[in-house]
Amino acid sequence: MEKEVFVNINIIDKVAALLNYSTTTPIGVKAILPESRPAVLENGEILKVDFPVIWEDIDENSYSNAGIIKVSGKAEVLGEKNKCRSQYKSTK
Repeated sequence: MEKEVFVNINIIDKVAALLNYSTTTPIGVKAILPESRPAVLENGEILKVDFPVIWEDIDENSYSNAGIIKVSGKAEVLGEKNKCRSQYKSTK
């Protein structure tokens, strides 16, 4: 019995960045950052594949007041190291 199998192959030339992330939280509540982010190609196309991100630790004092908190993250994408940023606003 023969069966046909169809496969889509995508050739990725170079990933330019990972998509940044923004959110809001109440004062005193630490944001839950995503475990992974989608990649963005040099032409601006967002890929439908996510890559794991390791976020820097956030000092608890950072989110005890209203304001914008910036968090850097790193990911390995197809053998290359990429940076991304998360920004969240701590509000009343």
